Amino acid sequence: MVGTAWFGAIVEAVHDSVDAVQSHVSVLQHAAARARMRQVQEGLQAAGFSPGPLDGRLGPHTRTALRQYQQRKGLRATGTLDKQTLEALRIR
Repeated sequence: MVGTAWFGAIVEAVHDSVDAVQSHVSVLQHAAARARMRQVQEGLQAAGFSPGPLDGRLGPHTRTALRQYQQRKGLRATGTLDKQTLEALRIR
């Protein structure tokens, strides 16, 4: 019985560790997405399209600026970020 309890404790500890890692990964992915959106906002601003505050969020001003930029560049004007728009802004 002691061996079974010990194994159960190890399994629980591993599950807790996996949950902690997944939480950290989620935070890092969110931070990376915000950093990329801020790059997009800076690129839009440099190109003469006002995205509003440079806050790393895809808010209404950024969507409008994206749409206008896409129209000017002859891209599909969706107001969303796609591969073609990233390439036009020279963001990888």
